Amino acid sequence: MQTIKSQSNERPQEWDITSSGTMVYHNYNVIEVEKEGVISYEYDVDKMTHQEYNIQLQYQIDKQKEVIDQLLALSSGV
Repeated sequence: MQTIKSQSNERPQEWDITSSGTMVYHNYNVIEVEKEGVISYEYDVDKMTHQEYNIQLQYQIDKQKEVIDQLLALSSGV
């Protein structure tokens, strides 16, 4: 995964998984900037392969499952 700074005249979507056949882009820390009456956006981009993206998604799913299992255990009194 590579992190880069970017800017655009259009507010970016948080996740872009369709514009590239090989890469996924995570746009975050979006800041609206106005210069001479023109609005633009500056933001960080994590650029990753689809494989890296899938690994990240699986990690998040596993963490959420752990939390759900803990909540279920608490609610059942185990």
